[in-house]
Amino acid sequence: MADLAADRNTERREANTGSIGIAASKRVYVGLLCLVDSSGYAVCDVADAVACRGIIIDPRSDQDYDNSTGIDAAQNASFEFNKKAGLDVHATRPPTQAHIGYPVYASDNHTVSYSAEDGPEVGTLHSIVGSTAWVRICDNVGLHLERNYIRHATPQTLAAATAVVFKTGLSYFPIVGNAAPVTLTADLPDGDQVGREIFFIGGVGAGTDKVTVPDGIKTALIGGLSAELGLNDILALAWNGTNWVEMWRAIGH
Repeated sequence: MADLAADRNTERREANTGSIGIAASKRVYVGLLCLVDSSGYAVCDVADAVACRGIIIDPRSDQDYDNSTGIDAAQNASFEFNKKAGLDVHATRPPTQAHIGYPVYASDNHTVSYSAEDGPEVGTLHSIVGSTAWVRICDNVGLHLERNYIRHATPQTLAAATAVVFKTGLSYFPIVGNAAPVTLTADLPDGDQVGREIFFIGGVGAGTDKVTVPDGIKTALIGGLSAELGLNDILALAWNGTNWVEMWRAIGH
């Protein structure tokens, strides 16, 4: 390769737009979420999706986004992102005013839920207007993952051998034992996306209410050593698809 010493007609696109190949035997529709399967192709059904890229926009050519008889990427779809989109809310797990600033998840190709169990992360809830969730949709949110920190987290008070419950939208989890030391024994819940980071933070008080997170409860801790969390102690973990892998810990503050 060599530097050019002449003009080049470099193709450019509008900001916050992109193009993606449609998966084989699939069709996508304008105005719906641009969902992506594990091979990186656009689909329009949550069951096949692992990520969300944005919203499908009107075709720029005569194509109609129908790849139902084609191979992967026989047709491309245009999408836009980093904009607020008005989406429907889940019937039984609807995002509410209390979820503003949290991530929301696709329960189908036009509906969002507050639960990561429903589908891939779509973006951050900006506002609720009537029955519409206004969501800032980020390109490849399920791949590069924005951190969404809750602003008013309360400690989870754990009884002996009680597993942590991952609350929707939390990136960190204040935890405290129930008037006695607690060692977690049940597996931690799976992460919603590979690369998801969480932080366990010891709650108020120290000594009798410490919480111990062992190695091996869907955890892979450094040196196989358990982490005993007291006041302000922190354990940082990342989900690799199988286990929560320790990144670092800050103990003894």
